[in-house]
Amino acid sequence: MVNFSNTFKKIAQGDLTRKVFLRRYDFLKTEANQINEMIDFLSDHITAIKKDNDRLLSVLKEVDTGKMEKNKYENALNTVKKQANLCNEHLSKFKIDGINNPERRHEPDA
Repeated sequence: MVNFSNTFKKIAQGDLTRKVFLRRYDFLKTEANQINEMIDFLSDHITAIKKDNDRLLSVLKEVDTGKMEKNKYENALNTVKKQANLCNEHLSKFKIDGINNPERRHEPDA
């Protein structure tokens, strides 16, 4: 249980690099695998969102510096829209209290 607890603490701090590793004869291997899959899922989506956001910032910086030719603004705007949609697509994979489920109050699941 110590390994689970330490992993949960790291996740709560935003660190998704730690996984639950159990010894050969430890119990809860199925649960450890499920937690590790959850960490992988979160890591994959956060990585994709970070890449999309970096691209957005890059295009916006280019526009903001004034170094962009006038005729390229439309392409830049289309790129920003595309990247924002990709971010939204990744974020839509998550259900978060108050966003996807505004009527839910922090009641335990039945």
